[in-house]
Amino acid sequence: MNFFKLRRTKMLDEAVLDHKPQSVIMSLLIFYLVFFIGDIIRGIIASIPSVIWMLSYEGFYEATKEYTESIMAGNTDTSQFEEFIYGMIENIPPWLTAVSLIAFVALPIAAIFYCKRFEKRPITSLGIRKKGMFKEYGIGLIIGFLMLDLTLFISFLCGGVSLKVNPNGISPMILLFLLAFIIQGASEEIMFRGYFMMTVARDYKISTAIAVSSILFSLLHSGNNGAGTLPLINIVLFGIFMGIYVFKRGDLWGACAIHTMWNFAQGCIFGSSVSGMKGMPSIFVVDIKENMSLANGGAFGLEGSLAATVVLLACIGLVFFLKTRKGEESLSDATDFE
Repeated sequence: MNFFKLRRTKMLDEAVLDHKPQSVIMSLLIFYLVFFIGDIIRGIIASIPSVIWMLSYEGFYEATKEYTESIMAGNTDTSQFEEFIYGMIENIPPWLTAVSLIAFVALPIAAIFYCKRFEKRPITSLGIRKKGMFKEYGIGLIIGFLMLDLTLFISFLCGGVSLKVNPNGISPMILLFLLAFIIQGASEEIMFRGYFMMTVARDYKISTAIAVSSILFSLLHSGNNGAGTLPLINIVLFGIFMGIYVFKRGDLWGACAIHTMWNFAQGCIFGSSVSGMKGMPSIFVVDIKENMSLANGGAFGLEGSLAATVVLLACIGLVFFLKTRKGEESLSDATDFE
């Protein structure tokens, strides 16, 4: 069916330049290496403020000293120290969570360095293109908000959630989280759609590239709090939608914005968990109804709900109606999505 055909774009053509064919397995291994290096750097960046906060946490020095002395004395009961650590984790300040999201910038840096240094790919082949970038980003923000808003509405109709204004008021910390989600959303899109998806698409069908990158994207969320079968299926669907959207628009800016707003609206506007992450300042607070995780996503957040499944499937269908953005089309023939 012509309706389900996705055309190659200039960004894919640029990714193919001076490229030597390689298997999906090899692409995966290289991706994991690049991701691993980037994640180590991300961890180092995030750990510095974390260690500073931990050392300044009230009672940490005393609790650590008592624990050390107890172990040296032969006492194997660590329950009291573990209770202290759990309590400290529960009190992690929001700004520290934001910093950990900002540290995601290490991932695209690693991907861009690898692509430019070893694959000789121009940065535009990752979807980082100047043409219409602000317009594309603005449209993406609107789409991301509408997607999450519709997910919340369906969940509300099903009785899975209720919504109220945050009684603690609006914290200016929300602006820091907006910056953090802008960085985190763009980082993951550059890593998975700009780098890895385009890498696979050079040697295989576009449909294969979208599927493989989406499954990989989901698997790397499998360790998150509240992750389960439905949340991970939804992450795959999210990746499929984003992959198709990138090929339809010919760059990555819209996808970055959708990803950012999907997370920001979920966590900082409506007060839901974001892929299992909670504790962010928000304008509203979502009251999650117990024993209704299919309707509200449970601990994983709204994106782990059946409501999100419906919205994402609808978006995947609708995105095919988009035309490839003028000026970003490839001269080569269309590639079947089927």
